[in-house]
Amino acid sequence: MIKIMIVEDDPMVLDINQKFISKLNYCDVVATASSLAEARSLIQATHIDLVLLDVFLPDGKGIDYLKWLRREEFDTDVLLITADKSAKSVEDAFRYGAVDYLVKPFKFERLQEVLAAYREKWEMTKQRELTQSQIDQINKIQKEGIVEDDDKDDDAINMTYQKIIQCIKDNDSEGITAQEVANCLGVSRVTARRYLEMMETSKVLKLEQVYGGVGRPRNVYQLNKRK
Repeated sequence: MIKIMIVEDDPMVLDINQKFISKLNYCDVVATASSLAEARSLIQATHIDLVLLDVFLPDGKGIDYLKWLRREEFDTDVLLITADKSAKSVEDAFRYGAVDYLVKPFKFERLQEVLAAYREKWEMTKQRELTQSQIDQINKIQKEGIVEDDDKDDDAINMTYQKIIQCIKDNDSEGITAQEVANCLGVSRVTARRYLEMMETSKVLKLEQVYGGVGRPRNVYQLNKRK
């Protein structure tokens, strides 16, 4: 599970973000903070993989917290979630290694895209060694970023859903993995997984973990049979 801390001083926004993340079965909010001082204290006491960080906080700016994390060499990533649209804040965020920058308000699907891509990189970097193809994939994720669903209309998304359903049926099995969908549609594994997770959230598909042999279980998506 990706361990997340949310740093947000607005209780309503904090609640919304927590509910968003609760829909994702690979993320866990293990800490919340409403100030930079609280965030500094918590991250020294709790292992955090990813911080969802606001820019405007009562005791300073989130960008300064990001810079502090880098100076102190914390092994923690940061995703900026803020109403701050200034070019300077965006530039500083990426200069100091933010994984992405989301402007409030945003759709759940946009956050889901970011976390799906982050998960892809996070899982690979947990290994002791990486192949060149895995390194290239990480580099590709960081360079290309995520395509926002705002650029796609509902008809296009529904068409992709139908293609994935057809892939599952053509696969002639009890389910299908993200890599198999990627091969079927001719897209990246990150994109395939994003659609699969959206379809699971909307109850079109269900996710099962299949164990077999040595190593981590495989995430297999199946059609959710309606009664």
